[in-house]
Amino acid sequence: MKNVLIKGSGIIPTPNGYINGIGRSNVELIKSLIDLNDQDIKFSVYCTTKRSLSFDCYSWPIEYHAYPLPHKLSSKLYLESLYRRICLKPDLFHLTENFDQVSKKENFVVTIHDMWQYGEDGPTRMFDKVARLSKAIVTCSEFTKNDIIENMHISPDKVTVIPWGISHDIFHPKSVKEVEECRKKYCIKTSKYFFSCSCSAPRKNAKFIIAAFREFARDKGDVSLVMAWGNPPMEILKEYKEEIASGKLRLLQFVPDEDLATLYTGALASFYVSSFEGFGFPLLESMACGTPVVTCSNSSLPEILGGYARYVVEKQIDGIVCNMGYFYENSVNKKELIDYVKPFSWHNTALQYINFYKSVLF
Repeated sequence: MKNVLIKGSGIIPTPNGYINGIGRSNVELIKSLIDLNDQDIKFSVYCTTKRSLSFDCYSWPIEYHAYPLPHKLSSKLYLESLYRRICLKPDLFHLTENFDQVSKKENFVVTIHDMWQYGEDGPTRMFDKVARLSKAIVTCSEFTKNDIIENMHISPDKVTVIPWGISHDIFHPKSVKEVEECRKKYCIKTSKYFFSCSCSAPRKNAKFIIAAFREFARDKGDVSLVMAWGNPPMEILKEYKEEIASGKLRLLQFVPDEDLATLYTGALASFYVSSFEGFGFPLLESMACGTPVVTCSNSSLPEILGGYARYVVEKQIDGIVCNMGYFYENSVNKKELIDYVKPFSWHNTALQYINFYKSVLF
């Protein structure tokens, strides 16, 4: 039996329970790998930062190791790499974030989620080093694979595409009663609302969604815009203070996944007009709840969503307004959206990762 050591990047929740996109994908992947219980591979996990010492790793039935030393010190002196090689001694190490400090003495593979940071001096050097030294690379879309090949001059044979899954036990249509209760919980006054999730990064272009909504809803009193936006900039709060005060614009802080699924279910449509995505979890999660999505035809998005989304030109308000009008007036075939998303499951993702590990190990 071979031992695969996985770095649990991002899997430790913040004090309010938040986990970022990479952390969420790692949590679900590791859980599904454990559930498969493959007889040829034994999995172990380690996490970094001080919080790793008190983290119980969700009580998963695998070996868990805490590595609390500061990242800057570890990176500069290659201490984390030494810790892996000398103390943990895996047959294969899986680096589950785009880049980190690695040693040429390690037998490792890497998941490159996207190439968004590539081109910045520091990240570019680390990206290139990780890609060059790794035994193999896995990524979540053909778009990112092509990006890796083109920018890093990596052989196509070295890069495997394994799409991410979504949690269908969480993201599925909720009942009318659940939607009503969730609306009350978050003070959403209207039954007709548009929804947008993951708004904080500038590349998500959330400000264009709000500007479009202001134009669309100018003469409509029965529709609102709900956005999961943990820390909106002051300029947004000032510019749209009237809409916020009236409840037409609801800016929500941390929203747990169960509530997120309910907010998706109740929405007329989800808007996610990002400039760049390696995959795009919120879009598939929305569709799994039977809610249509409006996004941009760039990066991996057309590949992942195909003809099941409506596309707008990036940063053009008119297209967003037009689609708000469409979904305000028209309903969609929810079953068609749900059926399309079904193959995107963590079980399928984990099966492909098992085969990927074995292709390197055996």
